[in-house]
Amino acid sequence: MALAGATGVLGYYGGLYYGIPKEPLTNLSYLASSIACILAIGGLAQQQTARIGNSFGCLGVGLGVAATLGYKGFSPELLAQWASMVMLGATIGGTVATRVAITDLPQLVACFHSFVGLAAVLTSIGNYLHVFPHLAEDPAALVAQIINLLWYFHRWYHIHRITHCLCQIVKSLALKSNSYSLFTIKQTLHWPALSAVLLFGMTALLTATAASKVLGVTLTNAIGGADMPVDGHCVLEGFMLDNPLLTIVGALVGSSGAILSYIMCKAMNRNLTSVIFGGFDVNPAAIQATKVEGTHTEINVEQAVEMMVNSKSSYYCSWIWFGCCQSLISSC
Repeated sequence: MALAGATGVLGYYGGLYYGIPKEPLTNLSYLASSIACILAIGGLAQQQTARIGNSFGCLGVGLGVAATLGYKGFSPELLAQWASMVMLGATIGGTVATRVAITDLPQLVACFHSFVGLAAVLTSIGNYLHVFPHLAEDPAALVAQIINLLWYFHRWYHIHRITHCLCQIVKSLALKSNSYSLFTIKQTLHWPALSAVLLFGMTALLTATAASKVLGVTLTNAIGGADMPVDGHCVLEGFMLDNPLLTIVGALVGSSGAILSYIMCKAMNRNLTSVIFGGFDVNPAAIQATKVEGTHTEINVEQAVEMMVNSKSSYYCSWIWFGCCQSLISSC
């Protein structure tokens, strides 16, 4: 797989060197990268092919990054800055990944997702401020105004993503109890925060960002640590940046996330609205502490082996569900 990735990258830059037009060559590389990402999703569907799926995912992301760098034609100085940040991120990520326990993976994923959201927020603010002066000079540019508005709400959404992930980490680590003492305050903060986001607009972008953080905390605070819905708004970034690879990958994430969220809601016998607006229209006085009832039986390794040998069929629980179950138990 590494050979295929190196061949793809060398083929792309070789084509640029020999004068092949940049745009069609980049689109072809984006297509190959998208196919690799689709194969990655298919490979991760089964344990036997999960390792191959991971390899396809690395291939798709690597080829997409290489094609983007070649298409944009960044200066050597900017490339040096980019490479230093990549090395720093890889060092931190590799160090953390080798030390984290397998049951702490949900918290690790949430933590890294919060960094992704922070990067998207900074990107959105930069694009918003970059486009706004042009709109002041040409108010008739309706399309540009729509794009600028999308960048504004894109920043608003990713602020939610950061607070969403941070709340998930806190709940998964059992650092916060699910007490409903602040239920009324939490519900009353929803609408003022949302109104602030809509009203402040261009004149107070940073103030609206702070209001979005408050709204993100109050909106996701009642969702369980293992119940966080999975989103796919990356597809909107692809449309705004006119990047077909980002659009396709965002659609993959969104569709798979929608299926996962639906399965989780069915398993909990709840609808998606009640999960997102967790605790909405619930009387806190009627909520009582859950009592643990029943008995459990403990067995040793020899008994477990005997049961496995004598059983007609066996079901294996994936590590991610084990980690989610642990975080769910700790947040209850």
